Amino acid sequence: MEGKGGAAAMTDLVRALHATPQRAVIEVAGAGTLAVSWLHAVGGSSRTVLEATDRYCHASLAELLGAMPAAAVSSAVAAAMAAAALRRARRLAEPGTPVVGVGCTAALASDRPRRGADRAYVAVAAALGAAVTELVFPAAPAATAASAATAATAQLPAPSQTRPTAVRRAGEPRSGRSRRPRSARCW
Repeated sequence: MEGKGGAAAMTDLVRALHATPQRAVIEVAGAGTLAVSWLHAVGGSSRTVLEATDRYCHASLAELLGAMPAAAVSSAVAAAMAAAALRRARRLAEPGTPVVGVGCTAALASDRPRRGADRAYVAVAAALGAAVTELVFPAAPAATAASAATAATAQLPAPSQTRPTAVRRAGEPRSGRSRRPRSARCW
């Protein structure tokens, strides 16, 4: 939503969600974190959100679903994520509280070549059933993407102004390199 009218409409929508008795567990993979941010940006999210998880790493998505699907971005994956979220919501909520599970998986803007259009699948699962919606987004013109990349690059400091830093994961030895297994790849 762009512009002042769009922001006001989003705020009104989020307030309406917060006014319902439903509590939600939200599972996202590849996109959807902005929607979670919108929920938290308007007062009342503690009445709505039980938990929100970004399954950005393939291993994390596989853990949620029980196995890594052949295609991470599909209506079936979104539905499975929503079903898992609903099970989790039932465990987290007080007895008698109406709950929903939300799953979103998407293939959107990337710095790598990708086949297909930008798209997202959003699923909602509740006591009465589930629904999945596919969203397809128009591709940005190549000139626009190139202009954005050029503008972003112009903001970076020159290589002579930066110093390399070493990053070590917890439990990793101070010397030597460790490699993440292929299953730990992220989008």
